[in-house]
Amino acid sequence: MDQLDIAPNLNFEQLDSPIFENLVRELLLELGFKSVKRVSDKHDFLVDYSFLDPFGEEITEQWLGISKFYRKARPDLRFLHDFAESLVKCSQPTRGLVVTNGQLTSASLEWLKTVREDDGIDLRVIDGVELKRILLQHNTIAKKFFSLSVDQ
Repeated sequence: MDQLDIAPNLNFEQLDSPIFENLVRELLLELGFKSVKRVSDKHDFLVDYSFLDPFGEEITEQWLGISKFYRKARPDLRFLHDFAESLVKCSQPTRGLVVTNGQLTSASLEWLKTVREDDGIDLRVIDGVELKRILLQHNTIAKKFFSLSVDQ
């Protein structure tokens, strides 16, 4: 099945919040994140990501994340601001990850740029458009969660 065949079928409206959370978890594992652990009832999770530095030493980063499923609304600035504040309060250096099916507003995108540059908060947001692009590259996850047949 080709990416062009899959793309029209990636409809987040087919999902609900628990299924979206599972999709995010499985996608993170496929992307190389390790030990996805749930840390609260707000869909927050901790994940580790390991890689080799240029000198061959393994570096492990900890990411605090949240999967946020929206039916009609979009991720708002208040939500992103609150999540960024929780990153600042972490006891050890932690990167932030928000994965959502929604599309960020232009105000949210501008705020993200500012908070990274001015405040040094390491917050990565994967919105619905980027998530679809990533799912197209990992079509086993797309097929599983969007009921796609290999023979389509």
